[in-house]
Amino acid sequence: MKYGLPFVVLALCGSAAATGSRHPGFCDLSTGSCWHPRTELTAEEEARFADRLCNAKHPVGAPGFAATSLSSSTTPPRLVSGMPLQVLTCLPSAAVTAAAASREPQTGNMINPCFRCPHDWVTASTLTTSPSPLCQVPRPPVTDSGSIVIIMVQVQKLTAETLLGAPRRGVAVPNHNGTLALYTLSTHNFDDGKTRKEVRVADLTSDGVPSRQLSDDDKVHDAVWIPGTNSVVYLKSGDKGATKAFVANGEHADAEHYVVGEFDAPIANLKLKRLDDGGVVFVVTGLVGPKGELYNEEAVEKRSTARVFDTAQIRVWDSLYKEQRYSLWYNKLQLDDGRWSLAGSLLNLLTDEPDLEAPAGMYDVAEPLSNFDISHRGVAFFARDLTRRRPDEGIVTLPFFVPVDSFTLPPVSKPKPIVMPPDVRPCIGGNMRFSPDGASNVMFLYSQPGDLYANRLYLASTGSLAAFDVFALVTRTSGASSEHGGGGDSDEDHDPPGAFEFAGSADALVLESQKCGRTVLSTLKLQDGERPRFVFREGSVAGFHPLREGCWDKLLVSSSNFVDSSTWQVVDISASFNRRDGSSEAAAESGAVHVISSATKNGAKFGISRDMVSEFWYEGAQGVCLHSFMLRPADFDETKKYPWVLMPHGGPVSAWSDAWNTRWNMAAWAEQGYVIVCPNITGSTGYGLELARGINGQWGGRAFEDLVNLIAHLEKLPYLDQDKAVLAGASYGGYMVSWFFGQEIINKFCCAVWHDGIHNLPSFFLQNDVIFDDGSFDGPIYYWQDPAAFERFNPGRAELLRNWGRAPPTIIIHSDKDYRCPVTEGLAAMNTLQAHGVPTRFLTFSDECHWVLNAENSRVWHNEVWGWVRRCVDGEVKRGDTTW
Repeated sequence: MKYGLPFVVLALCGSAAATGSRHPGFCDLSTGSCWHPRTELTAEEEARFADRLCNAKHPVGAPGFAATSLSSSTTPPRLVSGMPLQVLTCLPSAAVTAAAASREPQTGNMINPCFRCPHDWVTASTLTTSPSPLCQVPRPPVTDSGSIVIIMVQVQKLTAETLLGAPRRGVAVPNHNGTLALYTLSTHNFDDGKTRKEVRVADLTSDGVPSRQLSDDDKVHDAVWIPGTNSVVYLKSGDKGATKAFVANGEHADAEHYVVGEFDAPIANLKLKRLDDGGVVFVVTGLVGPKGELYNEEAVEKRSTARVFDTAQIRVWDSLYKEQRYSLWYNKLQLDDGRWSLAGSLLNLLTDEPDLEAPAGMYDVAEPLSNFDISHRGVAFFARDLTRRRPDEGIVTLPFFVPVDSFTLPPVSKPKPIVMPPDVRPCIGGNMRFSPDGASNVMFLYSQPGDLYANRLYLASTGSLAAFDVFALVTRTSGASSEHGGGGDSDEDHDPPGAFEFAGSADALVLESQKCGRTVLSTLKLQDGERPRFVFREGSVAGFHPLREGCWDKLLVSSSNFVDSSTWQVVDISASFNRRDGSSEAAAESGAVHVISSATKNGAKFGISRDMVSEFWYEGAQGVCLHSFMLRPADFDETKKYPWVLMPHGGPVSAWSDAWNTRWNMAAWAEQGYVIVCPNITGSTGYGLELARGINGQWGGRAFEDLVNLIAHLEKLPYLDQDKAVLAGASYGGYMVSWFFGQEIINKFCCAVWHDGIHNLPSFFLQNDVIFDDGSFDGPIYYWQDPAAFERFNPGRAELLRNWGRAPPTIIIHSDKDYRCPVTEGLAAMNTLQAHGVPTRFLTFSDECHWVLNAENSRVWHNEVWGWVRRCVDGEVKRGDTTW
């Protein structure tokens, strides 16, 4: 604990009389003073009292805020007046404990101590924010003996530094029997500029889920459980590209960590599979050298940085494609005398296959681990076909299977292609998974050109390797829109999965998909006429695993939401199956969802809460009902007026989700004193295929009309200051800011934030790193194929650029290594605005890509962007200014 930091302390004290009633109250630990309602409450009334205390809308005062007095004339009790609560500073002391010294407090006595704290406490200041920090803390229980449970939550204002310096907790991965969970933790320290990276093991059987450190070496990566054990394998990068594999004891972190393999090259993306003989398949990714060996590029001295390319596959996301291709490498871990060891050198799965690179996703933001899987008969994977030379073929990935007789010997066969149905064109696939029997079938997701969001499930036998469409047979949906026809029912209201896992059997799946601004989980039985049924839809899922290995009745789910960076919960699928409506709310009532850990105590650590978050629906273009999130400051007062920020999302086939993010964190923006509006307009995912497909050929059409209608809706809200409206967008959202600049409606905004956007569509689509048919222009991929389709909604048209002079003061952010939306687009936007005399600032980073990821750079991003917005809404920078 770091002393001197503020804490909100909430204590409920009371006594249990013979009648079973209590005298509940709140105590100021700095003085021992207590406030008690002048009535006795039963346990049930006490619960209602505490719930109403947290859920009521209390006016903000100085000092403190209205809180706790009750009127005994109403049932249930009603809040009628207030009291001050204190923010306390904890001085150095022993562990915090407290016991009741007086079991019969005198009701109405404002200075009677319910207990005496054995430590030193001093009052730092009165609490001047809303009651939400307290409301997110679970109500402290009072035992029958009158003892007190104190809940202490460190409160830090949500600033750029606290947002970016807070621990970032990874997905919790349970061990074989669900007693432990492995996860990563990353914490940046702005004092020394260093980021601490840890691998930790949490105890799932203890209250509070305590954890212990397994490693704090920042060179450690890819830590995974050895199946069926409490041992952990991890990789550690060494000097000049060398890598070592270690085994550690997950139960006893202090026990010896010993080496099981040494490799003279960088390797990553470790995946393990237990075999019937007790051995464990060990598979990683690594580069292939000119002689088929595991290649170490860091050990090669290069005197020139020159690169020569003969295809259009030159760069992707933030890097150039490497001269060497990636492959999958394997061998087997074996247990001898209680210690694991690797049976031999790593073997290349793709021997003599210079035209294939596996797995797919080694460069982009895709997850390579999802693109291959292991069975006792071989390995299935998605690969890039390096013979494809056209620019629009660069994203194509194809499914393959390699039979393996022994994982200590080279493969006996070349990669065998999994044959797709004849009407399926080469496109993008992922989430390769073997069925639970380990070998007979493999299932994966695949999309189609012009319709990338509409993933379909395909199943293939490892014998015939002929894939068929699972949805066509089970859910009876065709994947085709109703206007284009196709066999089976159209699935315009269907939200395709982004990931899945077999749920313990070959005929049951757990699907991960987007739904109404959340990333949710559902189950699907592979039976005729079945449809997915929701089992979890709270916030946004980051990862899920069976709580016990091979047993899918309970899941350990890691998620986040707008106010909590990481929540772990156990979800009982069997209980959820018993609910006819399939809703997680109903499941929670039946005990199916159990939260075991919240990284920020539901936002309380930052003084924020779910009270800040609201949702509404409004009428968009063509009468379509659209969904939007709104986030307000924690101390929001609806009688006041607030500056507000409209944020069109990126994509455009994407959506705002109820999720924590360190790049565009809506709660952090709101805590700067703004109301944030995050609409899911045409093109948004999670609202059926029709809305997502509606963006095709409509980049500045229906989506723009949706925003115009939204602005008209928001103008009716009395707490939004229409003279202090801000427009902010990134990627496609930045494109939309450009489109607004050419339209008269931009006059409604006093400030704009343009991050990694688009200035001119024809040049953008020939310069970005992935050229493909995503349906954006209803057919054409290249400008010369249909110039009118590109120019229709091109913000770089001359007649629109002439209007950019009415743009508000704008900050443009664009970085050198953004190959998705090249930096030249940002430079063009900057030059256009400056030529018109618009107050403009340009922020760039030489080492950042489409996202600003470095914590120190991100702090600069936040402070510069928020500083610019503040100066604009305060009138310090405005239209017509010649200096700023």
